[in-house]
Amino acid sequence: MGFKSEWKERKINEIVNSSALNEDIVDEDYLQEKYYLKAKKKAEEIKGFYVHLIVTIFSFPIILFVNLKFVPGFHFFWFALGGMIIGLFFHWLGVFGFEFLGLGKKWEERKTAEILKKYK
Repeated sequence: MGFKSEWKERKINEIVNSSALNEDIVDEDYLQEKYYLKAKKKAEEIKGFYVHLIVTIFSFPIILFVNLKFVPGFHFFWFALGGMIIGLFFHWLGVFGFEFLGLGKKWEERKTAEILKKYK
């Protein structure tokens, strides 16, 4: 009976250790996939900003030409330029700005920890 109980305990330990190892591998794969998806999303956001910038750069001369050609007495292109710059600024702020200004994820984590300390 001693051999059977030792064998059984060894097998249980092997299974527990192997399942823990498998869980670690699964957790590691999950984390890698999570980071990959975050990086992919960030790259798409940056690409969207650059497309917005290119569209703004190429569309403004067209607006300027149309304004000066057909309504030279009233320069409405300034309103279009102002709107384009404001839109581009807010897009930049959404993609790069909060991290650049120091108000990104790291700041959120520090602030959350600070608030939690106050409650404890």
